[in-house]
Amino acid sequence: MVRVVVVESVDERVLVSDMKGVGRGAGFWGVKRRSFSVTNTKGLKLERGDFVEIFLPTGRTVLQSMIVFLLPLILFPVAYGLAVVFVPGNGDGVLFLVGFGALLLGFPLGDFLCRIVGAVAPNVSKVLISENVLKSDGSSKCGVCADFDCRMRG
Repeated sequence: MVRVVVVESVDERVLVSDMKGVGRGAGFWGVKRRSFSVTNTKGLKLERGDFVEIFLPTGRTVLQSMIVFLLPLILFPVAYGLAVVFVPGNGDGVLFLVGFGALLLGFPLGDFLCRIVGAVAPNVSKVLISENVLKSDGSSKCGVCADFDCRMRG
């Protein structure tokens, strides 16, 4: 996934903000800028106010999302079934609690597995020329993407 963001500060990690707050109507609708950190592995020269394109590897993002959200859902029926096999004679309430406990255990387990896989940090791919980023009215039609890659051209 590729996005265009604005550089807010440059330190060891680069702090950028989403372009949603750049549009004219952002103040009226109460849209706030979202700031987050990105890495600059290419060693590009960045300054505050630069428009940069960031890249987030889609495959790793999808993998981590699947680990975090699907693992607990998979653990529930597995634990329920194992409880039926290994602890026979219990009521459905006990079996449900065993399955639900496994579901709750799946969230911290998924978080731990995601830390092992490694954090997915967006990476600065290139610096954009500020004249080409925004239209003359201050934003693209959707107010999110840059003019040159806007998918809502009419």
